Amino acid sequence: MELFEQNVEWKRQEFAPLSFWAWNDEMNDGSIRMQIKEFHDQGFGGFFMHSRGGLLTPYLSDAWFDACRTAAKEARKYGMQAWIYDEDGWPSGFAGGRVNGLGEEYVSKHFEFFTSRPDDDKRIIAAYKKTGASYQRCEYSEAELWAVYELENDYADLLSSRVTKAFLNITYERYKEELGEYFGETVPGFFTDEPQFFRTGYPYSFELKDYFKIRNDYELEEGLYYLLPSFQDEKSRKFRLDFWNTIEEMMTENFSRQIFDWCDRNGVIFTGHYPGEDSLIHQMTSTAGVMPKYAYMQMPGIDHLGRRITSIILTKQVTSVAKQLGRKKVLSETFGCAGWDIPFEDLCYIWGWQASAGINVPVLHLGAYTMRGIRKRDYPAFYSYQEPWWKEFHHISDWLSGIGYLMAKGRWLEDVLVINPIQSIYCTHGTDQYFTDQERQIAASYRQLCDCLLDIEVGFDIGDEKVLRDYASASNGTLKVGNCSYRYIIIPRSVYLDEMTWSLLEEFYKSGGNVIFTDTIPSGKEKRKWVTQCPVVSNVRRFWLKYFASIHYHRKVSVYDQSGFYLASGLNVAVKKDGKILRAYIWNLQADSTRSLILKAEGKQRVFEVNPETLQRIEQINTCFDGDGNTLFTFELSKKQSMLLEMEEGALKSSKNDWSESRQQIKGDFCRTEDNCLTIDYASFSLNGKDFSDRCPIVKLHPKLYRELGKHPTEFIHVRYEFDNRLSGIDSDLKVAVEERDCVDILCNQISVFHQRQGWYMDREFGLYAVGQQTVKGKNILELIYRMKQSEVKDTEGMFETEVNRFFYPVEPEAVYLLGDFNVSTADSYKKFLTHLRVKGESSVPEFYLEDSAKLHGMQDVTRQGLWFYRGNITQCLYITKMPGEKVLIEIKNPHAALVEVRCSEKTYAAYQPPYRIDLTENLRTGENKVELILYGTNRNLLGPHHHQKGENLFVGCNTFKGEKGYEDSLFYFDLGKDTWTDDYSFVPFGCDSVEIIRISE
Repeated sequence: MELFEQNVEWKRQEFAPLSFWAWNDEMNDGSIRMQIKEFHDQGFGGFFMHSRGGLLTPYLSDAWFDACRTAAKEARKYGMQAWIYDEDGWPSGFAGGRVNGLGEEYVSKHFEFFTSRPDDDKRIIAAYKKTGASYQRCEYSEAELWAVYELENDYADLLSSRVTKAFLNITYERYKEELGEYFGETVPGFFTDEPQFFRTGYPYSFELKDYFKIRNDYELEEGLYYLLPSFQDEKSRKFRLDFWNTIEEMMTENFSRQIFDWCDRNGVIFTGHYPGEDSLIHQMTSTAGVMPKYAYMQMPGIDHLGRRITSIILTKQVTSVAKQLGRKKVLSETFGCAGWDIPFEDLCYIWGWQASAGINVPVLHLGAYTMRGIRKRDYPAFYSYQEPWWKEFHHISDWLSGIGYLMAKGRWLEDVLVINPIQSIYCTHGTDQYFTDQERQIAASYRQLCDCLLDIEVGFDIGDEKVLRDYASASNGTLKVGNCSYRYIIIPRSVYLDEMTWSLLEEFYKSGGNVIFTDTIPSGKEKRKWVTQCPVVSNVRRFWLKYFASIHYHRKVSVYDQSGFYLASGLNVAVKKDGKILRAYIWNLQADSTRSLILKAEGKQRVFEVNPETLQRIEQINTCFDGDGNTLFTFELSKKQSMLLEMEEGALKSSKNDWSESRQQIKGDFCRTEDNCLTIDYASFSLNGKDFSDRCPIVKLHPKLYRELGKHPTEFIHVRYEFDNRLSGIDSDLKVAVEERDCVDILCNQISVFHQRQGWYMDREFGLYAVGQQTVKGKNILELIYRMKQSEVKDTEGMFETEVNRFFYPVEPEAVYLLGDFNVSTADSYKKFLTHLRVKGESSVPEFYLEDSAKLHGMQDVTRQGLWFYRGNITQCLYITKMPGEKVLIEIKNPHAALVEVRCSEKTYAAYQPPYRIDLTENLRTGENKVELILYGTNRNLLGPHHHQKGENLFVGCNTFKGEKGYEDSLFYFDLGKDTWTDDYSFVPFGCDSVEIIRISE
């Protein structure tokens, strides 16, 4: 074992994770300093000061900037970065309502077509009458079709140059005035979040007509009707191209480039991400193409949300532009919406997918200033102190920064360029509500092509035609795009390429380059002689594999399946050349099985595995040379595992092969390390302390409460919770955790415990109160009394997301949590599913009650042994005997936990990726040894979501908890109606399948 490189900590710190830090309450200097230290202690390199729903400190006020200065000063103290988030909520561009508040010219607009005359002629852009199968412009009085613009008063017009100037003056210039002394180092730059044109209808701006006329040399009104999906001829294709290119260029030039230039002049970085990046079709509803906009970001970025692996297009678009334009860092806002129970192995799995494409700056969505009220349902998990595994998170931070640091070194070896077919999408696009069959086919074929290339280990980048226009040249069989060079260009299924692109392709082909068409040659170009000489490959994996085999395509590193020595499927093999070192990062897509693989590398190489967390290198002994002088390395990849290898020329390390291995399964019982919990998430309310409503779920109580308050305003409200105590005796240590903000009294069975606070639980806003002496056998009532700040709340139903994203209630009664030494039991039945457990009430909502604590049995799952809502850890002691000369390893099979720790002879090992195997040899003495095994819990079973029909969700947001179908469901579940609620409770298992001791001896 050897250290990878001396004195690299300051280098890897460049790639340390950054917190997407939600400022969502009254910002307090002491709390700001405390949380920054906590981020620092867990290996974060900095944070984004992110105004978020729940914020009480007025945005852009003097108090806001006082908080920003406190954060910047504290960040400087720790050598961290304090990034600016450029909006109040999201999407960016409206300055919390200040920009759109300047008047109609600044407000977001879109237009639609109507077959009846609108009431307000001032909103008419153009009017048309029918002429045969087409239309022509006419007077309003003669018209049969009107193009009419509408206003979205809650957002700004980002197609307008004037609007972006106002946004810069209100936001960026103010930050420069207040924090300019920190610019460039402590405050590196600004993050923009999902800037867009309005997603409904067709985008419009008061500046559109003039811009369109200058760009296209005819008037916009002449052909607007060609945007209707019913028109699919050459004239409509020409107009669509002109229209969507105009829209894309207006947003790029007027928004992205203006901010990029401002940041460049002021020595800061413009970063962030745009909406709808995953697919070309969704880009059409918000940006009309993201790749040209990445060119105007000093650090381009993406959004990778949910516990899922996204399209390769999402990651390849941004890293391609970054490579081509020499941007060394690429950001990803990641891990949001993954749910409270995302294990560390999934964090590595998801980040490994992104890192293998070249993304190297993780922004962790999100860290919570507080999680009180509805804030706790703000797209969890949270990567901050409220998590039970928080003090172990430095392992992940170091792993992330290590991967980023190592994969940023050296040069990429991709020599294939895939042309982005978004111009073809322009030609065929329908509307935001109706995507044409042709555009769907183009988009699907493009994604399939990229998937095929990835699967046959052909490294590729994506080339956007507008980036090529500005940065590409061809000579000597090579297409040079900025800093990158390509020998092969693949044209996806397309109906159109720009003439400039055709000229570039011809020049490239005639200089000796390779041009390959997918499925077919675009109509009208098949008569060009050079085009007819290019291969056309059917867009299927086996045909792409045959094509690259037929041209003897050279891979410096390739990975084969041991069973048949064919290229292994389901991997992402990323290869870089770093001086004399060949570095390969191999990421395994498969989530359910171990794979036996062989790596083949050019030349005679020593092979080292690098641990990204520690940067230690271990030379691999399962290596040999083949008859052609290549290196073969046999290895295994467990499910979701990735491996970072480095190869350098040299003689192979000799090794002994006469080792034998034996396995012994260990049996034992876990015990919990903390108090058990019961979440009480049903309550009733009263406006007078006497007449209480029916019990209902807390997540449904807020709107009911505020509807009543709107009718009958009052100064105080009472919220009542019930629990059933069947303990055999009095538990004097029984406590209740309460979100105490705005609470003026806490009663247990009509006895106040308000002055018996005993610290906090989970979040510093959750007070812990002793209720053991007031608890009785049977039914118990907890009552919380709140002082109301205001009775009326804004109705956000149907409003734009700028308002919805910032919404919260003035006072928010929430669930309460009982803690103590007890079991939680239920008389109702439960059913075990593949991913979760479901407790089902026989005739109504399942009921849980407290019983005496009981010993846990076995390892497989403790949740259903009375720990239904438990968020703490579980542990057990093992006794392992070591014989002289043997190696001893421990392997934890399929842990259902955030991570695993093993403590042995005062040494602590963390395991957070498959195969969860730890070599204990160095810390075991000959004879018997005591070893402690710890599984870390999560907030999932305490906080839910408990009541979603699907039980366990891979994309979790506000609606997942409320039982209302939202964006979160649309990505995965097409069979759900609007109501996703169930009265049943769902939980996830906690434990492991088994524990094995592995003994290796000569």
